[in-house]
Amino acid sequence: MEYSPVIETDYPGLRTLVDQFAENADVFERLDYLWDDLARGKHHFLVLQNNRKIVAAGSVCPNPRDPGMLWLAHISVDAQHKAQGHGTHIANSIFNYAARGGYVLSTGSFRPEGLQYLAPVMARIHSQYPQLKVQYETLTGEIIDGTRPYTLSGARNRSIVQINY
Repeated sequence: MEYSPVIETDYPGLRTLVDQFAENADVFERLDYLWDDLARGKHHFLVLQNNRKIVAAGSVCPNPRDPGMLWLAHISVDAQHKAQGHGTHIANSIFNYAARGGYVLSTGSFRPEGLQYLAPVMARIHSQYPQLKVQYETLTGEIIDGTRPYTLSGARNRSIVQINY
């Protein structure tokens, strides 16, 4: 199987891939948190199998109250394609996009699987973008500036409980 590098697109570009290739007809059921009705107005990051089938997706959208902040809506990987680095590639592309635009990246809350697998990856990737400010949903509302290495741990009500420096 051949996988594309991460492709950045808007909603019309996502819809074109869904409508053009039959293997994407079920993408909104296969990929958790990628919903057609909520995909509008978001910037999407996709990994394709054989330049056709969407096997991983992530998206960000601007915070309507703060144009300098991006919300990370989701990163989702098809169950059959997990543990192959696709989520990491998408997370890296999202960090790169946010850093290029001078945004603060807000992750909101993590689902249990995201806290277990995605949060550690994002903490590691963040070290490559020290100028990027990231706001994780913590119990203290702390903003991480990337000037010191950190890990994320613990969860209560899907929020990160502890930032470890």
